[in-house]
Amino acid sequence: MKKNGVLFTLLLISSLFNATASEINHSRDIKQQVSRLVDARNLDLLFFKQALANEEQTNLKRIIHGLGRIGGKESAELIKPFLFNSRQSIRRAAAFAIGISGSENNVDDLWRALDNEKSELVKQELYLALGTSGDKGLIQKLLGREKLEQNISTRASIFQALAIAVTYYADISDNIDMRKSQSIIDFPYILSLLEQDNQLSYQAVYFLARLKNISKRISPAQLQRFINLIQNSNNKRIFARLIGKVTERNHLANRRLLSWLIEHSEHADIALAAESIRAMATLIHIPQAKIQLGKLHVSSKPLIAQTALKVLADSSLQGKEITSLLKKQLKSQNTGVVVEAISGLMKRQERKDMTWALKILSHKSSYVKIRFARMIFEKDQQGFKNVLSMLSKDIDPSVASQAKKLLGYTREKETVALQPSTLDQRTAAKGIKIQLNTNIGPIEITMSGDAPYTTANFVQLVNSEYYNGTYFSRVIGNFVAQGGDNIGDGEGSSRRTIREELSYQSHQIGTIGMATAGKDTGDSQFFINTANNTHLDRHYTTFATVTRGMEVALKLSNGDQIISASVVE
Repeated sequence: MKKNGVLFTLLLISSLFNATASEINHSRDIKQQVSRLVDARNLDLLFFKQALANEEQTNLKRIIHGLGRIGGKESAELIKPFLFNSRQSIRRAAAFAIGISGSENNVDDLWRALDNEKSELVKQELYLALGTSGDKGLIQKLLGREKLEQNISTRASIFQALAIAVTYYADISDNIDMRKSQSIIDFPYILSLLEQDNQLSYQAVYFLARLKNISKRISPAQLQRFINLIQNSNNKRIFARLIGKVTERNHLANRRLLSWLIEHSEHADIALAAESIRAMATLIHIPQAKIQLGKLHVSSKPLIAQTALKVLADSSLQGKEITSLLKKQLKSQNTGVVVEAISGLMKRQERKDMTWALKILSHKSSYVKIRFARMIFEKDQQGFKNVLSMLSKDIDPSVASQAKKLLGYTREKETVALQPSTLDQRTAAKGIKIQLNTNIGPIEITMSGDAPYTTANFVQLVNSEYYNGTYFSRVIGNFVAQGGDNIGDGEGSSRRTIREELSYQSHQIGTIGMATAGKDTGDSQFFINTANNTHLDRHYTTFATVTRGMEVALKLSNGDQIISASVVE
């Protein structure tokens, strides 16, 4: 009897082991099949219905997220029942997935889910989903909800949703009549939230700063009282941005606001300094603003110099003084400054006045010549055809190639979507560290687990040495430093697109996202967030984080390069 009992126990253990192994294999199979279908943007209704029916399996969140990434009305309908699931993590996943699906047919479902929701985390996700819904009555509804919520993070998410809505939905933004909007938007109340100087303050002012014609509802005098109240660095940055949006010519408060901007334009926080400089653009008619910009455009800090010169170059200033200043900066050692000087001169001069342009043909920087070629092409393609022809014979192959392309000698190759790779290859990139050796110092970034497809592609480009010699061609202080451009004019790419992998990851300072031109158009260009750019959440793939060298990333300016990139761990 004893031996039989032992045998029975062994058989039972073996049976349980085999059952567990079978479940693991089944889970792995579902995971791989979901990944294949999502990568291909293939809504296999039969498969997804069967997979969703098994609520106990570990891949449920993955399936729901995958449906959101595939997108569309049918995907959203499959997701909808899970808004009311008993598990918080599943409800959150469903809210996220409907938000990124692009379907505008589930607005009522999202509001109904909000009415029943107790979890603050899920509420926040539902509000963000509504921010991407395109609901025309959204602003009034969300602002009504904000005053009823108690949790600061949840209230902040409402303002984040509002910022997203007015950024990506022109109908919502354009339909706000600033002269008659007081009944919809309580501007004094929202502005008063600055007094709290916390995360809610940031998101509230972030929303105000993204509204068109906000100067019709908020006056410089209203901003003036906050000058000595704000201590938080993030709130100072967004306050500077709001000042740049809210000015009224000849208003007495302008000078006090300008004094605050001038003080912070020389701040050690380079993001705050850059934002303060940009805000001076609307106050440039005041002599002190021009004097400060004149001082800063020769700063030893490249980003500060470029930002100040761009404000001057983009301004309406005319005459010999501004022309002389711009011409002088054509000799700058800072390539980004040279490009801004060219831009300012081309804005003010006709072709017959641009004798200085011939000197650019012999400039030592290929970046300058490539940007110059693009600018003269856009200004007068036929008029500058001979200059483009000379650039097409440049000793630098990259300059010659770009000039020939602009002349029409060559055609762009069609972009071909990258074919899905195996799951094992894509998950292998998680946690990998990559060092970007830039001309101003090293930046170490670590691949996240939220975007396996994107990270694998990035590592592959690093290993192929694609990033060696590429440019940061779109750097805006207190916003982003966008790199990975192998041409230098903003158009560089690896000539293959990858799928987007939107996630919960927010665009906080130090996170890295993929630059796109629409859904599933990621390529080689990426951006380092140098501010908390929360209006980008749920719209761009974040795939890595700066883990060392953020001080270098904050100093990057247009024309800086990645000398080499390599996997270090």
